[in-house]
Amino acid sequence: MTATDWLDDAACAGADAHMWFSEIPAERRQAAQVCSTCPVLDRCREYVLTMPKDTIGVWAGTTQSARKGLQDPDRTWTELMYVAEVHGTEHGYRRHKSRGETPCEDCQAATTRERQRRKDREARKRAGEAA
Repeated sequence: MTATDWLDDAACAGADAHMWFSEIPAERRQAAQVCSTCPVLDRCREYVLTMPKDTIGVWAGTTQSARKGLQDPDRTWTELMYVAEVHGTEHGYRRHKSRGETPCEDCQAATTRERQRRKDREARKRAGEAA
């Protein structure tokens, strides 16, 4: 028996590994959702703590950037998990900021898109008023 035999029981076992190492935020969120239902999530969390800090991919529902928060003893795993309803949204961006964190790339991109949408909407509104 090896130290990683528990991986055979993981929710991700046999799944397409691409999702856990994807550049696409929606795929990373989907991977994190799978992690959140995993029967060996606690074992995976223990394993993550032994990994090099620069390990890429979603592990135990966390991204590489989120795992930097593991250095803070006041942070909980739940706070670090990359869940769909938070990361990759403007709300997620504000949540990072309220904690004094640098927002993750997904939240930054979502906020940039939303700000541009607002600017475009205001420009259309002004153009309609000028007509």
